[in-house]
Amino acid sequence: MQIHVTARHCEIGPELRAYAEQRLSRLNKYDAGIREIRVIVSHERKLHTVELTLHAHGEDFVITESNIEAGAALEHAADRLEERIRRAKDKRVNAPRREGRGDDPIPAKPEAVDDTDDEA
Repeated sequence: MQIHVTARHCEIGPELRAYAEQRLSRLNKYDAGIREIRVIVSHERKLHTVELTLHAHGEDFVITESNIEAGAALEHAADRLEERIRRAKDKRVNAPRREGRGDDPIPAKPEAVDDTDDEA
C-alpha cells in the first residue's frame, strides 16, 4: 500500500509524515485491496485541514477533517476513514447472495415418441 502525503500552504515535519504512514497502514487489516491512500494537509488561517482519499473495490472514500493542530485533524480523519472502510467491508461480505438461474439441472431432451399404432 502506498501512502502519499502532500502539504499545501504549509510545511509538514517528518514526524507527522511518519505518524500518517503508521496510522494509515493499519487500514490493511480491514481491506487488503487498498493500493493507495492520498493525504493532503493544508493550512488556512488558523485551521489545518486534512483530506484523505482512498480508492478500493471501485469506490472512492474521501474524508475531510479540520482542527487547530494537523496531528489531531489527521487522527480524526483516520478514525472516520477506518469506520467507513469497516462498514463498507461488512456490507460487501454480509450482502445477501443473488439467486442464479436456479438449482435445477438442465432438463433432458424429450425422448422420441413412437407414432406407429399397434392396433393391428
